[in-house]
Amino acid sequence: LNVLPYLTSWLFRLLRLLRLISATSGDYAGGEAERNRPLVEKVADVAVEFLCVFLIAGELFYDLEFQANPDISDIGDALYWSFLTLTGIGQPFEAVTAAGRVATVASILTALVVVPLQLANLVGAANTAQSAEGPAQPQGQTRMGGFEAASGDYSSDAWDRSSDEGRGGGGGELDGD
Repeated sequence: LNVLPYLTSWLFRLLRLLRLISATSGDYAGGEAERNRPLVEKVADVAVEFLCVFLIAGELFYDLEFQANPDISDIGDALYWSFLTLTGIGQPFEAVTAAGRVATVASILTALVVVPLQLANLVGAANTAQSAEGPAQPQGQTRMGGFEAASGDYSSDAWDRSSDEGRGGGGGELDGD
Protein backbone atom coordinates (compact mmCIF):
# COMPACT_ATOMS: atom_id res chain seq x y z
CA LEU A 1 0.00 0.00 0.00
CA ASN A 2 2.98 2.32 0.32
CA VAL A 3 3.35 2.18 -3.45
CA LEU A 4 -0.17 3.47 -4.14
CA PRO A 5 0.56 7.20 -3.56
CA TYR A 6 3.66 6.92 -5.71
CA LEU A 7 1.74 5.29 -8.59
CA THR A 8 -1.14 7.75 -8.43
CA SER A 9 1.34 10.62 -8.44
CA TRP A 10 2.93 9.29 -11.61
CA LEU A 11 -0.47 8.60 -13.16
CA PHE A 12 -1.51 12.21 -12.63
CA ARG A 13 1.82 13.41 -14.05
CA LEU A 14 1.30 11.25 -17.12
CA LEU A 15 -2.22 12.61 -17.59
CA ARG A 16 -0.94 16.19 -17.29
CA LEU A 17 1.72 15.44 -19.89
CA LEU A 18 -0.83 13.97 -22.28
CA ARG A 19 -3.10 16.97 -21.80
CA LEU A 20 -0.21 19.33 -22.49
CA ILE A 21 0.83 17.43 -25.59
CA SER A 22 -2.73 17.37 -26.94
CA ALA A 23 -3.12 21.09 -26.25
CA THR A 24 0.08 22.01 -28.06
CA SER A 25 0.10 19.44 -30.84
CA GLY A 26 -2.72 20.75 -32.99
CA ASP A 27 -3.63 18.63 -35.99
CA TYR A 28 -0.57 16.46 -36.72
CA ALA A 29 -2.54 14.33 -39.15
CA GLY A 30 -1.48 16.72 -41.91
CA GLY A 31 -4.82 18.47 -42.25
CA GLU A 32 -5.41 21.90 -43.70
CA ALA A 33 -5.33 23.56 -40.28
CA GLU A 34 -1.85 22.17 -39.59
CA ARG A 35 -0.47 23.30 -42.95
CA ASN A 36 -1.77 26.83 -42.48
CA ARG A 37 -0.35 27.37 -39.00
CA PRO A 38 2.38 29.99 -38.85
CA LEU A 39 5.94 28.78 -38.49
CA VAL A 40 6.30 30.71 -35.23
CA GLU A 41 3.56 28.61 -33.63
CA LYS A 42 5.25 25.41 -34.76
CA VAL A 43 8.57 26.55 -33.32
CA ALA A 44 6.82 27.34 -30.04
CA ASP A 45 5.23 23.87 -30.03
CA VAL A 46 8.60 22.21 -30.52
CA ALA A 47 10.19 24.34 -27.80
CA VAL A 48 7.42 23.32 -25.37
CA GLU A 49 7.90 19.66 -26.25
CA PHE A 50 11.67 19.91 -25.70
CA LEU A 51 11.06 21.64 -22.39
CA CYS A 52 8.60 18.93 -21.35
CA VAL A 53 11.10 16.18 -22.15
CA PHE A 54 13.83 17.91 -20.13
CA LEU A 55 11.58 18.69 -17.18
CA ILE A 56 9.97 15.25 -17.02
CA ALA A 57 13.34 13.50 -17.28
CA GLY A 58 14.82 15.72 -14.59
CA GLU A 59 11.86 15.28 -12.26
CA LEU A 60 11.86 11.52 -12.78
CA PHE A 61 15.58 11.35 -12.08
CA TYR A 62 15.14 13.47 -8.96
CA ASP A 63 12.29 11.31 -7.65
CA LEU A 64 14.30 8.14 -8.14
CA GLU A 65 17.70 9.36 -6.95
CA PHE A 66 17.36 12.15 -4.38
CA GLN A 67 17.49 9.87 -1.34
CA ALA A 68 20.27 7.57 -2.55
CA ASN A 69 22.49 9.88 -4.60
CA PRO A 70 24.67 12.31 -2.62
CA ASP A 71 25.23 14.41 -5.76
CA ILE A 72 21.58 15.49 -5.86
CA SER A 73 20.71 18.09 -3.25
CA ASP A 74 17.70 19.69 -4.98
CA ILE A 75 15.63 19.62 -8.16
CA GLY A 76 18.06 22.02 -9.83
CA ASP A 77 20.78 19.35 -9.77
CA ALA A 78 18.41 16.91 -11.46
CA LEU A 79 17.41 19.45 -14.12
CA TYR A 80 21.08 20.19 -14.74
CA TRP A 81 21.65 16.43 -15.13
CA SER A 82 18.69 16.25 -17.51
CA PHE A 83 19.91 19.05 -19.75
CA LEU A 84 23.49 17.80 -19.98
CA THR A 85 22.50 14.17 -20.43
CA LEU A 86 19.74 14.64 -23.00
CA THR A 87 21.69 17.10 -25.14
CA GLY A 88 24.55 14.61 -25.40
CA ILE A 89 27.09 16.72 -23.54
CA GLY A 90 27.50 14.05 -20.89
CA GLN A 91 26.44 13.24 -17.38
CA PRO A 92 27.68 15.50 -14.60
CA PHE A 93 27.04 12.61 -12.21
CA GLU A 94 25.70 9.10 -12.59
CA ALA A 95 22.67 7.32 -11.26
CA VAL A 96 23.37 5.11 -8.26
CA THR A 97 20.09 3.17 -8.18
CA ALA A 98 18.89 0.61 -10.70
CA ALA A 99 15.69 2.58 -11.25
CA GLY A 100 17.75 5.72 -11.88
CA ARG A 101 19.81 3.89 -14.49
CA VAL A 102 16.67 2.63 -16.24
CA ALA A 103 15.22 6.16 -16.17
CA THR A 104 18.50 7.48 -17.63
CA VAL A 105 18.37 5.05 -20.54
CA ALA A 106 14.66 5.70 -21.14
CA SER A 107 15.22 9.46 -21.05
CA ILE A 108 18.08 9.28 -23.51
CA LEU A 109 16.09 7.06 -25.88
CA THR A 110 13.15 9.44 -25.66
CA ALA A 111 15.38 12.38 -26.51
CA LEU A 112 16.92 10.44 -29.41
CA VAL A 113 13.45 9.95 -30.88
CA VAL A 114 11.72 13.23 -30.02
CA VAL A 115 14.45 15.70 -30.98
CA PRO A 116 15.08 14.49 -34.58
CA LEU A 117 11.36 14.06 -35.27
CA GLN A 118 10.55 17.55 -34.09
CA LEU A 119 13.47 19.07 -35.98
CA ALA A 120 12.26 17.28 -39.11
CA ASN A 121 8.80 18.77 -38.51
CA LEU A 122 10.37 22.23 -38.25
CA VAL A 123 12.35 21.80 -41.46
CA GLY A 124 9.24 20.57 -43.26
CA ALA A 125 7.24 23.53 -41.96
CA ALA A 126 9.97 25.96 -43.01
CA ASN A 127 10.10 24.44 -46.49
CA THR A 128 6.32 24.60 -46.78
CA ALA A 129 6.30 28.23 -45.66
CA GLN A 130 9.06 29.08 -48.13
CA SER A 131 7.32 27.36 -51.05
CA ALA A 132 4.03 29.09 -50.16
CA GLU A 133 5.75 32.48 -50.54
CA GLY A 134 6.53 31.69 -54.16
CA PRO A 135 9.80 31.92 -56.04
CA ALA A 136 12.31 34.21 -54.41
CA GLN A 137 14.06 35.04 -57.69
CA PRO A 138 12.77 36.76 -60.82
CA GLN A 139 11.63 34.55 -63.67
CA GLY A 140 14.46 33.59 -66.03
CA GLN A 141 17.22 34.00 -63.45
CA THR A 142 19.05 31.24 -61.64
CA ARG A 143 21.41 31.34 -58.74
CA MET A 144 24.87 29.90 -59.49
CA GLY A 145 27.70 29.95 -56.99
CA GLY A 146 26.47 33.09 -55.27
CA PHE A 147 26.12 35.03 -58.55
CA GLU A 148 22.98 35.81 -60.49
CA ALA A 149 23.08 34.44 -64.02
CA ALA A 150 20.54 34.93 -66.78
CA SER A 151 19.19 31.59 -67.89
CA GLY A 152 19.63 30.80 -71.54
CA ASP A 153 19.74 27.96 -74.00
CA TYR A 154 22.85 26.00 -73.12
CA SER A 155 21.99 22.88 -75.09
CA SER A 156 24.51 21.37 -77.48
CA ASP A 157 22.43 22.48 -80.51
CA ALA A 158 22.60 26.12 -79.44
CA TRP A 159 26.34 25.80 -78.90
CA ASP A 160 26.81 24.29 -82.38
CA ARG A 161 24.79 27.09 -84.01
CA SER A 162 26.88 29.78 -82.33
CA SER A 163 30.09 27.99 -83.31
CA ASP A 164 28.98 27.73 -86.94
CA GLU A 165 28.27 31.44 -87.03
CA GLY A 166 31.79 32.20 -85.84
CA ARG A 167 33.41 29.99 -88.55
CA GLY A 168 32.13 31.95 -91.44
CA GLY A 169 28.66 30.52 -91.72
CA GLY A 170 26.94 33.49 -90.18
CA GLY A 171 29.02 36.52 -91.09
CA GLY A 172 31.04 36.80 -87.93
CA GLU A 173 33.44 39.70 -87.33
CA LEU A 174 36.54 37.65 -88.21
CA ASP A 175 35.37 36.68 -91.72
CA GLY A 176 36.35 39.60 -93.75
CA ASP A 177 38.02 42.94 -93.74
